[in-house]
Amino acid sequence: MVSIDRISALPDELGIHILCFMPTKDAVATSILSTRWKALWTRLPCLNFYDERDFGDHNEEDVDVFDIFVSHVLHFPDSVDIEKCALVIHNDHDVLAVDDWICTLVRRKVVEFYFAFTFDLGTTFRIPQALYMCKTLKILTLHLYTNNFTADDPPALGCFPNLKELHAALFGIQLSSLVKFCSCCPGIEVLTIDGMVERGDDEVCDIQVLGRELKMLKVSFECDPHNTSINVYINAPKLETLYLRMDGLSNYFLMGSTRSLAYVTIAYAELGEEKPLHFPNQPIAILGGVSNVRYLSLWTPWFKDWHLPALGNLNQLKLVLWDCNYVESLAGFLHSAPNLEDLVLETSIKFEVEDSVVQWNPHEDVPVCLSSHLKTISITGFRGRQDEMEMAKYLLMNGPFLKKMTIYADLSCADEDLYKEFSMFQRTNDCQVELIMMQTSGRYDGRCDFRWWVDYDCN
Repeated sequence: MVSIDRISALPDELGIHILCFMPTKDAVATSILSTRWKALWTRLPCLNFYDERDFGDHNEEDVDVFDIFVSHVLHFPDSVDIEKCALVIHNDHDVLAVDDWICTLVRRKVVEFYFAFTFDLGTTFRIPQALYMCKTLKILTLHLYTNNFTADDPPALGCFPNLKELHAALFGIQLSSLVKFCSCCPGIEVLTIDGMVERGDDEVCDIQVLGRELKMLKVSFECDPHNTSINVYINAPKLETLYLRMDGLSNYFLMGSTRSLAYVTIAYAELGEEKPLHFPNQPIAILGGVSNVRYLSLWTPWFKDWHLPALGNLNQLKLVLWDCNYVESLAGFLHSAPNLEDLVLETSIKFEVEDSVVQWNPHEDVPVCLSSHLKTISITGFRGRQDEMEMAKYLLMNGPFLKKMTIYADLSCADEDLYKEFSMFQRTNDCQVELIMMQTSGRYDGRCDFRWWVDYDCN
């Protein structure tokens, strides 16, 4: 029987597409499979280099082999332009070699670049000026886990001229470098900054995030509570989606117009027992600047004396609380959001609250959203306490447009008694109530064990 060389019969375009999903080291190795594939790897628009995965991480020889291989691939003559490149480095490499690789990617018109390193270069690594000025680069992702990185001297004009997305995870970076880095990307549409900041020369640091075209912003800074705090000033008139992770030491200020903002997530880190003095005012100040949002997700401890701003356009609300009871804060939210349609409540951690301590005290007037708009309610972390039962009963009795209420209850609840009690609640419509019993351990992210369906007959 005559053997058929099916690999050589594959169209070059299909072969290139397949090789793009491989580590570049493996793609180059396929050159021995057939004569036609000998130089196919030189036409790859996607390159993927990872020193530990490709060549090990135990000795200097492996590092040298990796350096030679990357340089050979990037400098190979007559190679095509690069659409995507991932360069992941965990071992010590020559900083000049890394700089050369990045400059070569720029010359080869890279469009999307993922660059990560976690090693100590032994000397300060600066982003090459060529990368700042790259005209083809549209998506840049940086994961830098080192205190030897600096963003000094970005060009004053023409920085990242066509960049649309920047995702940066910067851990151990100095504040001065962070300030300069945030100021060098004015034309992007998507910006993600995540990092742990080292102490700077000043106790308070101001960071400007200016984006005339910015549509999505995600910011998460972590500061040492005994060191520097950060003030972040955001001026992005076209911003649509905002995610802020706050540690109590990072203050955020929305400057200029926020009319385009539709989706906002504010997530506080769990601060422990020591909270900054200004902490209770931070979420309220942010909410006051995003009063036009349609979707709000708030992860935070809550205080009964906070005063909410009017959220007239809010349709969807996810409220995740810890160190307190959502029953205490729900009434205020319902009255502040008259057009709310979908509500998600969640208790993030277990806590013990006596029935006599917390009571459901709704306002005399039924919230407009409950009587006119609210359609779905989901409650996670339901313990079956008296205040929770009264709250659920109130929502069911005063929500004529409710279609479904889903309750994720702890298995410690007496499930049959809970089912019977919900069955006895009077209703104004045929809202479906689903009781889901959860096996939990600390946080309400456990598995579903079984569920009850509560059907109401309104006739």
